[in-house]
Amino acid sequence: GIADDTAAIQTALNSKKHLHGVSPDYNFRVTNTIRLQSNQYIDLRGAKITQSTDQKIIFNADGLDNVRIVNGHFIGKTEATFTNTPSSLAMAIRANGATDVVVDGNIFENFHYAALGSMTIAARRISFTNNRVKGPGASVLGVDVNRRNCMGAVLLGENILFSNNEVYDTSSGVIIGESTKNAIVANNLLHDLINEHGVYVDSGVVNVALIGNT
Repeated sequence: GIADDTAAIQTALNSKKHLHGVSPDYNFRVTNTIRLQSNQYIDLRGAKITQSTDQKIIFNADGLDNVRIVNGHFIGKTEATFTNTPSSLAMAIRANGATDVVVDGNIFENFHYAALGSMTIAARRISFTNNRVKGPGASVLGVDVNRRNCMGAVLLGENILFSNNEVYDTSSGVIIGESTKNAIVANNLLHDLINEHGVYVDSGVVNVALIGNT
């Protein structure tokens, strides 16, 4: 949590398909985006990764196949200026155009855009399950609806699952993006949302099931 661990983590992920953390006692500090590989499995075992640069995604899985990120504790940087646009990069994980991505059992705190962004229609089979997302809260977001670009997740593509998550202190819970096909939003607890929706289903979505959410 003091030295910059970005290069060390990138080197480890370049050389190994499977990477395991040690324990929740570890806190890694990153200053730049880490690029993942296809067929990569990351089990952080409770270890923390803290983002320390504005507008730098922690893990980039764009265009990849078969990525699993589990049991991590991701902490976002408090940005000096809130970037209130859909082009914000203040997120933990991005998976634009990716296939078979599972993000499960993680904790996300203080990301000013989203814990996970999968924002291109080419994405397929994206699962965000059993995660806890705590946003920056009213002190950052205020009550101004123009600061609505802070979500638990932004999911767009085909065959999307958002299930068994808790999301709070964000502007909105989850956005199912425009023209998504086949989405399930099930058994989530969405509370203390500052500005807008629990679940926002955008235009042109085909086949969406909302089941057992609170």
